[in-house]
Amino acid sequence: MKKIMIFSLLFVLCCMGAMAQEFSSEKLRRGVWRLTLCRADEKTVVTYNDSIERWTYTIFWKGKWDPFSADKPYYLSNSVPKKFDFNRVGKGDNGRYLVTWNDKMKEVRVYEIADLTDDYLKFKLDDGDILVFKNER
Repeated sequence: MKKIMIFSLLFVLCCMGAMAQEFSSEKLRRGVWRLTLCRADEKTVVTYNDSIERWTYTIFWKGKWDPFSADKPYYLSNSVPKKFDFNRVGKGDNGRYLVTWNDKMKEVRVYEIADLTDDYLKFKLDDGDILVFKNER
């Protein structure tokens, strides 16, 4: 009985640690993240520097690859903010959520980081879908 209680306690502690996992903005910056579920005639790549998230969409149009880029300030947070905190941009935070500001739409976008390794970046969307990016670096 004592072994079962110890095993149960260890299991609960491991689960709590996994749920509270933080991710590093440094690890984000080390990657060139390509979306894995794109059509053959398009590709989406995301890169990060200290303060900017850059999405580059490239489609094959009229016999050539035609890129379009969009830059957004970002920071990491351990909670979902109600508004964008521009003072946190570029501070090298850790967190479970990627928070971006879309200046054109004047809106905050929050993505839950499901996993971040040297090889993969995964965002969990509100509908439960997972966006998977592979590191091309």
